[in-house]
Amino acid sequence: MAAPRADDVSSRRYPRQDPWLKRLGYFRKYRSASFIAAILIGLAQTYILVRLWGYISVYTPLPNWLLASGLKGTALHVTVFLIDALCNVVFCLPAAYAICKLKPPLLFVYLILAIAPGFIWQYRLFLVDPSLLKNWAIFIPGVLLTLVPLPLATLAMRRTLAQNSPNNRWRGP
Repeated sequence: MAAPRADDVSSRRYPRQDPWLKRLGYFRKYRSASFIAAILIGLAQTYILVRLWGYISVYTPLPNWLLASGLKGTALHVTVFLIDALCNVVFCLPAAYAICKLKPPLLFVYLILAIAPGFIWQYRLFLVDPSLLKNWAIFIPGVLLTLVPLPLATLAMRRTLAQNSPNNRWRGP
């Protein structure tokens, strides 16, 4: 009796892969549709954040409250930066949820795909004309607020969505 071909062998654990789905790339580790979805999620998140922060910067009473409480100089800037960072993380939670629902095998790759287009869009003038970066230190808070909140929100969301309880079903003797 001849040994069966590899395509003919199937089991419950490793079902036979449909050749039509295999040609479409369904069984690949990374799918191009997921890559495109991560990029679109990042672009939508950046667009919404830019619009949202434009509205918040006009109508927020926070700087007046901080000035009335006596904060000035560096303490005021640090406090506003930390509050902005916390708000950005909260505003990134829907995008983080969407990225986690893509079930990426390597989350780092999907986060780069989500963050890079928005970062390039926001800092496109500095990438075209590097002479604008003479005083690069003043851009560090903005760059941090662009690059850090989505990964923090995604890690928090992934930790929340992870099933932490072990499977304690009794299997019997």
